[in-house]
Amino acid sequence: MRILGPLEAFRGDRPLPLGAPKQRTVLAMLLARANDTVDLTELIDELWDEHPPASATANAQMYTANLRRLLTAEPPVARLVKRGQSYELSVDPAGFDLPCFRDLAREGRDRARRGDLPAAIERFSAAAALWRGPAAADVAAGRWLSAWRVALDQERATLLDECIEALLALGSHEAAARQAHDLLLREPLRERTHALLVRAVYLAGDVPAALAAYDAARRTLVAELGLEPGDELRQLHRAILNRAELPPLPGSAAVAVVADRPSVRDRPPAVVPRQLPTDIAGFTGRETYLRRLDAMRSDAGPPGAGAPAAVPIAVIAGTAGVGKTALAVHWAHRVAERFPDGQLYANLRGFGPAGATTEPAAALRGFLIALEVPVQRIPSDLDALAALYRSVLAGRRVLVVLDNARDAEQVRPLIPGSAGCLALVTSRNRLAGLVAAEGARPLELDVLTPAEARDLLAHRIGPRRIHAEPDATSGIVTYCAGLPLALTLMAARAAQRPDSALHALVEEVRQLRGLPDPLDSDDATTDLRAVFSWSYRSVSPPAATLFRQLGLHPGPDITAAAAASLAGLDAGPTRALLTELARAHLVDEPVPGRYTAHDLLRAYAAELAASEDPATERSATLRRVLDHYQHTAYAAALLLHPHRDRIEPGTPAPGTTPERLADRDHAQAWLDAEYPVLLAAVDRAATAGRYPTAWLLTWALADHVQRRGHWQDWVRIQQTALHAARSLDDRAKQAHAHRGLGRAYARLGRLTDADDHYRRALRIFDGLGDLRGQGHVRRGLAWLQELQGDHAGALRQNEAALALFSAAGYRTAEADCRNAIGWNLAHLGEYRAALAYCEQARDLVDDLDDQHVLISVLDSIGFIRTHLDDQAGAVAVYREALDGAQRLGDRYLEGRVSANLAEAMERAGDPAGALALLREAVAILDELGHPEADQVRDELDRLTAGRSTRVVTG
Repeated sequence: MRILGPLEAFRGDRPLPLGAPKQRTVLAMLLARANDTVDLTELIDELWDEHPPASATANAQMYTANLRRLLTAEPPVARLVKRGQSYELSVDPAGFDLPCFRDLAREGRDRARRGDLPAAIERFSAAAALWRGPAAADVAAGRWLSAWRVALDQERATLLDECIEALLALGSHEAAARQAHDLLLREPLRERTHALLVRAVYLAGDVPAALAAYDAARRTLVAELGLEPGDELRQLHRAILNRAELPPLPGSAAVAVVADRPSVRDRPPAVVPRQLPTDIAGFTGRETYLRRLDAMRSDAGPPGAGAPAAVPIAVIAGTAGVGKTALAVHWAHRVAERFPDGQLYANLRGFGPAGATTEPAAALRGFLIALEVPVQRIPSDLDALAALYRSVLAGRRVLVVLDNARDAEQVRPLIPGSAGCLALVTSRNRLAGLVAAEGARPLELDVLTPAEARDLLAHRIGPRRIHAEPDATSGIVTYCAGLPLALTLMAARAAQRPDSALHALVEEVRQLRGLPDPLDSDDATTDLRAVFSWSYRSVSPPAATLFRQLGLHPGPDITAAAAASLAGLDAGPTRALLTELARAHLVDEPVPGRYTAHDLLRAYAAELAASEDPATERSATLRRVLDHYQHTAYAAALLLHPHRDRIEPGTPAPGTTPERLADRDHAQAWLDAEYPVLLAAVDRAATAGRYPTAWLLTWALADHVQRRGHWQDWVRIQQTALHAARSLDDRAKQAHAHRGLGRAYARLGRLTDADDHYRRALRIFDGLGDLRGQGHVRRGLAWLQELQGDHAGALRQNEAALALFSAAGYRTAEADCRNAIGWNLAHLGEYRAALAYCEQARDLVDDLDDQHVLISVLDSIGFIRTHLDDQAGAVAVYREALDGAQRLGDRYLEGRVSANLAEAMERAGDPAGALALLREAVAILDELGHPEADQVRDELDRLTAGRSTRVVTG
C-alpha cells in the first residue's frame, strides 16, 4: 500500500485497480487512518461535503464493499472490517509506506540523539526516499484529507530539516546545502530551511553565496508573507557579515510524530530460525581465530541505548579447503545462545559450478520465509527484498552466516541493519570492498599448524596410531600442507584400513604422483590432486564412476533418486554407492537424502570425467539426469494443474527413472525441494544444446514460480525458453515462451513489456492457426486490462477469447472464460448479465470435472448473489464450493471458502453457523501458516463480541 505520492496498492508486484475517483477517496481516508476506525458519516462528509445525495449512504457502502473485495482477495493486501457504522482498514505496517516512513524517521531521531549521525542520515534519507510526490496526489480530497495532507507534508519537511541538521553536524556542508536547496524548491516559505541553507553554504566556504541566500530568503518572506526574517536568520546574517563565529545549531524543531503502529519487527516469529549446519565433530585448533571472533561478538550488544551504530561484520578469508566453513559454523554454534532471535545460514556457492551460485535475492527470500514473512508479501525486487529484510531484523538479535561468498556485491544486500545482529562471512576472496565500505573485520585464515593437524588426525583415527608412527604422521601433515579438507580425506582412508600402517598410506600417496619424500624435502608443497586421487582410487570402480558422474550434475545437491538416473542404475545400488563415497568423504549428506560435495571435489570430479570418460558417455549421463528432472517436473505440473494444456514430454533416455509423485502435496514438496536444482538444470540444458529440455522444464515450472512468487526467476527462465525455441526454429514454442514472458512481466508490474510479449505471441499463434493459443493470449490481455481497472476493455478481450475457445471446442477454457466475462460484468454493475454468464460457466464445468474452475465459478456466483441481496442463494453456492474444496483436498481453498460462507451466513441471519465456520477457517489457515488467518480471526472476534452483546441484551 502506497500513499506517499499517487495512491497505489499492489498484490505482490501487480498493481491493483482502485476504481472510480470517489472509491479512491474512501481508500485514501481509510489508509490515512489505518488500523483505526472511520465512521460512515465521516466518509460521506469527505465525499460530498455538505450536500450528499439521497444515495450517499448506499454509495459509500458500495465503495467499501468493492474495496474489501479487492483488498482481501487471495493473497490479501489489507483487511477491511466493518464495526457497526464504522470501518477499520488493517494494514501490515511493513507493507505500507506511511508507517515505514514514520518508523525510519523515529529511528533516525533516535540515532541522532545518541550521536550516531551517519546512521541517522541513512534512516532520514531512506524515509524521504519513500515519497513519490504529494501524499495521495491523485485523490480528490475533501476537508479532512486536505488538512491531513498539509500536516503530513509538514512531517516530511521537518524530517528533511533534521537530515540537513545531521549533515551539518557531520561536516557534510555541501550535501546539506544541496538538500536544503531542493527542499526550498518545494517549500519556499520554510524559514527554518532558509536558515539551514545559509549556514551550509557559509560553512562550505562560499561567503558571497551565503549572503545571497540570506537576501533571497528575505525577499521571499517579505513578498509572500509580509514578514521580515526571524531571529535565527538575522543572527546568522550578522555573524557572516562580521566574520564572527556562527550561533550554535538550534535543537531539532521536529514536530511530534503520530504514535508508531506495531510493525513486523515488533512481532517475534512463532518459530525462531535455527539454520546453522551441524557443528563439526571433533573440531580442533583455531584458538587464536576463535578468540578474535569472540572479541568481535561483544560489539553486537543488545539493541537500545549505547548499542553500536553499525552491525558487526567478520570476513573469514582463505584458500579453498582451509576450513573457513568449519571455523564459521563451529564458532556460530558456540555463540548461538547470544542471539536469541535466531541464526540464519546461507551457502552462497560463490565458487560453485556455473549456474549454481546463490543470488542475493534468492538468499533473501529464504531468510524472509524462515522469519515467517508470508510468501505473498515478499517482493521480487532486490532492493525491496533487502529493505524488508532489514526491517524485519530491526531490533532483533540474529546471527547471520553467509558462507562461500563470491564478492562484496553478493554479500551487501544480506547484511542486517540492526546493531544487535552480527554477520559472519566466508570467502576465498578478501572482500576488500566490504572491509573498506562497511567496516568489516578481516580474518585471514591460515592452514592448520602441525600440532593442530596432528590433533585432527588423532581425533579421526585415534591417538594410538599417531603416537606409534610420528614420522608417518608428519608425512601426512606435510603432504596435506595443513589443509583440513586434505587431512580429512587422508584420515577417512586410514580409518577404513585400521590394520594398515600409516607409513604405507603415505607411501601410496607419494608414489601416486611421484612426490618427494616429505621428510627429505624442505620445500614440499601440497598437491591436493594427489590426496583427492588417493581417496578416489580407494573406492570401488562403480563408486568411482558415480563420483565422476556427479561432477556433471548441474545443481548444488542431488538426491539418491536423481543420482540413480544420473548413473543409469536402480535406486538400491545407487544408495549403496553414495554411502561408500560418503564414508570416503568424497561426498557429504548434510540433509538426510541429499548429497553434496566440496567445490574442489566437484571440480575434481568434473576434471576426471572429462579425462577418463568418452564424450558419448558424458552426454548420455547428462541426458539421463536432465530427463529425470524434466519428466518428474512434468508429472508434478500436471498433478498441480490436471486440466492444463498438455505438452508431449517425449520418452526418457534408457536408464532414467523419473520419480513417482503420489499426489498434489507430494508434487508441491518435490518442486520446493528441487527448485534450485531445476533452475540450474534449465541453464545447463540450454548451454548443452538440449533445447527441448530447457523449454519443457520452463513450461513445467511456470505454475510453481507463479504460486511461490519467484517472478524474477520466471522472467529469466522464460527468456532461456525463448532462446531455446528460437534455436529449434519452433514457432509454436516461441509463442508459448512469449506468452510466458507476458505473464511473468505482468506479475512484476511491467505492463508495457507484458503487452508486447502477449502481442508477439498472438501474432505467432494467429499465423499458426492455433485457436487455443490465441484464446489464452486474449485472456492474458484481459488480465492486463483488469490490472489497469479497465473492466470494459477486459470484457472485450474475454469475449474474443470465448469465441476462439468455442471454435476450438476447448470446453474447460470456455467455462473459465464465461466466468471471467461474468466477473467483468459484475464489476461494471451488470449483475444480472454477470450471473447469466457464470451460470453458463457452471453448466459447462459440471460436465468437465474440473474442481478448480468450478470453485472459481461458484465464488463469482456467491459474490454476485451477495450484490443482488440474495443471501440465501449466496449461502447455497458457497456451501457447494466448500464441498468441492473438501473433495479436492485443498486445505487452503477449504479455509477460504469457509470464511466466505461464514460471511454469507451472517448476512442471512445465522450468526451461530457463521461462528462455527469462522473457527474452522481460522484453524485451517493457522495450520497452513497462511496470512489470511489474522483477517479471519478478526472477523471471528468481531462476530463473537456481537453475539455476546445480543445474548446479554436479549
